[in-house]
Amino acid sequence: MADRVSVQDVGSLESFGSRLIGFKEEIEALANAIVSATESQNGNWNDPQYESLRDSIAQFSSAVKHVAAELDGKSAYIAHYVDGLRNM
Repeated sequence: MADRVSVQDVGSLESFGSRLIGFKEEIEALANAIVSATESQNGNWNDPQYESLRDSIAQFSSAVKHVAAELDGKSAYIAHYVDGLRNM
């Protein structure tokens, strides 16, 4: 962790924070889509491999939710930090 914080280009940091929000939305949408697609095979594909896949997808979805929350928090921090820099 840095002992002090510095920003060379506030606009670039602000843009990065916005991109984080976009990435968060994309990964959430992809996770939801793969969960939905996998669930659509429940009852259709009766196989231990389906159960294994379904469990892996559930773990993936949980991990995505964790990462999405992290991206939310970091993008909010960046937005707050940028506001503070712009108001100096």
